Amino acid sequence: MKTTKKNNRLLRIVLTLIVILPGIASTASSETLQDAWKQALGENRGYRSTQQNAEAAASTVDAAKALKWGRADLSAGFIKIEDQQALKADLMGQNVLVPIFEEESLSYGLIATLPIYTGGRISEGIGAAQSLHAAALDQVSTHEQNLKMKVANAYVTVLRAKRILRQAQSHVKNLQAHQYDVEGLYKQGMVIVSDKLSVQVALADARQGVLKAKNGLDLAKAAYNNLLMRPLEADVALEETQAVNDLSDASLDDLTLMALENRKELHTYENSITALGHKKKVIQGGKLPQVGIIGGYLYQEDDYLENEGNWMVGVQVKMNLFDGREKTYKEQAVSRQVRALHSKLSELRALISLQVRQAWLDKIETGKRIRVTEEATALAEENLKVVRDRYVNGFTSHTEVLDAETLRVNSQTNAANAFYDWILARFCLKYSLGRL
Repeated sequence: MKTTKKNNRLLRIVLTLIVILPGIASTASSETLQDAWKQALGENRGYRSTQQNAEAAASTVDAAKALKWGRADLSAGFIKIEDQQALKADLMGQNVLVPIFEEESLSYGLIATLPIYTGGRISEGIGAAQSLHAAALDQVSTHEQNLKMKVANAYVTVLRAKRILRQAQSHVKNLQAHQYDVEGLYKQGMVIVSDKLSVQVALADARQGVLKAKNGLDLAKAAYNNLLMRPLEADVALEETQAVNDLSDASLDDLTLMALENRKELHTYENSITALGHKKKVIQGGKLPQVGIIGGYLYQEDDYLENEGNWMVGVQVKMNLFDGREKTYKEQAVSRQVRALHSKLSELRALISLQVRQAWLDKIETGKRIRVTEEATALAEENLKVVRDRYVNGFTSHTEVLDAETLRVNSQTNAANAFYDWILARFCLKYSLGRL
């Protein structure tokens, strides 16, 4: 008896696991939006390209800083001349040739230079490189935000397409149930043949809707897989997304100010303008004297020289007096580039303000639509039940049943669109704030 109870208990456990495990496996295999973002950021070639540009800009900063330490150059050479060089000398009325260079000679040298004063060219060059590096990092953040928004949009599009497909399939199922009612009433002679034909046409249209919904879902999955750098035909299993925190309590003015402070696109322009300011000072520094220390060792292999090798040290001063106004024209070009960037910056500020306002209004509008469509969906479901019951009992026409089913499908479609539009509006608002 105890053995039988134990076996029954074991059987119940096994049956329970059989029922639960597929659901657990399905949930485990479902992909969240966070997973999708991680996958896209890890695989997207455009995003990796911006990261590499930022790394290149960091190397440019190191190169600019290296100029502070001067440079050391090692050189070597071998010379062979056609005729031995000599000086003519008059020695007591006699012309004498005094050799000064051998026909073949070897030379080498080590020369080091250290800048002392460059008119700010080195320090401003470092500042320009640092600003460009900051701009490159801003571009990485901007690309990340854009990519995450694209993935979120594709993710929600797949969920929406799945919902539309389920609704299309439910439409077919309801029409099949109605067709069963019509067939039964027709056999009893209670309805005319036009009802039977009409429901068949409606059912064919509904099945066509399922085919279109399946195609839309396949296209949505392909677009999603493309963003994540996967095969277009790869299977897609997504968890239902939840709305992000979009600072709903903040006013529109506060949200706009937040966006203007956080958006990396604005920082990119600002850092680019700063870099051009440093570049202009680099050009201006080139008009000032350039002072440096020079030193090293020089060796010239020559039997006619008393000292073939010599150490040297000195101060070198260099100043450009005329360059055909090259530096002046370069300054003018930089100034015009700065003005152009300021114009683009102002335009971008206005565009971002518009984006915030649009996303904020869309979020409010879609939130209201959700409440309205939820109520309409419940009413449409109840209306269909009443109309079908009335039709079966001969109190209404076949057309009213089809109209009621159409109202139900339309209300469900409107509800689905309202919900996913609301989700996207919140993502858009978060994106417009630069905080996605």
